[in-house]
Amino acid sequence: MNLKINSETVFLFDMDGTWVDTNLANFISYKEANQSIVNVDYQMPYVPNQKTNHKSLKKMQVNLT
Repeated sequence: MNLKINSETVFLFDMDGTWVDTNLANFISYKEANQSIVNVDYQMPYVPNQKTNHKSLKKMQVNLT
């Protein structure tokens, strides 16, 4: 198997929910970013049918600016 990347290499990124659960991937990104900034053990609740964004994060942690 040839694992070298060259000009013929194609990368496919799918983040619209077809192959990757977009809501979960987005939630994990926000959770990890929040943890790195706030540095407290806050358990963010994951809601499967809700996309996490800055507005929903602000509702979960009102002290964020």
